[in-house]
Amino acid sequence: MNALQRRLWSVEDLADQLDMPDPEVRRIVIGESEIGADLADQLAAILGGSADFWLTREQRYREGLRALGLDEIFQRMPIDQMVTFGWIRSLGHEWRDRVAACSAFFDVIDAEDWNARYGTAVEQKTKYRASDAFKPDEAAVSAWLRQAEIQADALPVAGWDPAAVHAVVPALRALSRQPDPEQFIPELQRLLGSAGVAAVVVRAPKGCPISGAAFRTRSGRATVVLSVRHLADDHFWFSLFHELGHLLLHDVQEPVLDDLDSPSEDSSEQEANDFASRTLANGVVSALSTTRSTEPTMRAVVAAASQAGIAPGIVVGQLQHAGIIGHHQFNRLKRRYRWDGVTLRTSRKP
Repeated sequence: MNALQRRLWSVEDLADQLDMPDPEVRRIVIGESEIGADLADQLAAILGGSADFWLTREQRYREGLRALGLDEIFQRMPIDQMVTFGWIRSLGHEWRDRVAACSAFFDVIDAEDWNARYGTAVEQKTKYRASDAFKPDEAAVSAWLRQAEIQADALPVAGWDPAAVHAVVPALRALSRQPDPEQFIPELQRLLGSAGVAAVVVRAPKGCPISGAAFRTRSGRATVVLSVRHLADDHFWFSLFHELGHLLLHDVQEPVLDDLDSPSEDSSEQEANDFASRTLANGVVSALSTTRSTEPTMRAVVAAASQAGIAPGIVVGQLQHAGIIGHHQFNRLKRRYRWDGVTLRTSRKP
């Protein structure tokens, strides 16, 4: 403390002046204990300045500590992509700019607040199966989930109604035949919103190898978010129904994060998979595999998809997953997407 140095005082000298125990004064000097109104009056009388002066110094010191604690967290964030995706504003050169922008994005006031809400997003507060090839970065996952929450809370959504979710399933299946994400995503959001589910599509930053998630926002809104990781319609629609399965079958309180490329022995994951296959494909795959002695033809796949009222790519993906056809077969029937910034669009590439 400069005031002590100018007087050539030790901590013990100040303790004598304050008539307080040495250890207690030492905690005040090193910032472990806060300066309150009574102590500020004493310091003003002994060291000079006003009580407001000492209280202001104390406030600035605490604010600085909070900012430094947050910056240790925010340095790990995929800042460049968060700016590119429009999640946060472009930053200046000062570290405090990063703290201010990320604090506003996450809606937190200090490191303790952030850790309580997001700090264990992968390891403790979620169910997540990670592939050996792609390990999640906790900061990137937290940023992705937060952006999903922001977008989910901005949607018009009715109260959670499981029966209504089941009721819109036929319309969702039919919507899979629409090729353009800019057309079917708003309709998908409208359908699920009427049943109490906020559905959002959020591009994942580097370090977030996740297909989708089911969770509830802080306001309690049931939410599904898709990253469209593989940019193909079969993966998109299966991921959507998988996450809906979690909402309908399981008591989702903490986020359930899914890497659908990785096998899992978790019974809830198998239940969500079964729900997605059964509800989305509606027996098409089993029909194709049991009525033929040879592999189904492309023409048969298209006809079966048309009869079931779903996109042919979904049938192809399910046949490939079941091992009925190879992963190299019939891929031309899958619709492909591409990211244009944060907007998902159709792709003309095969």
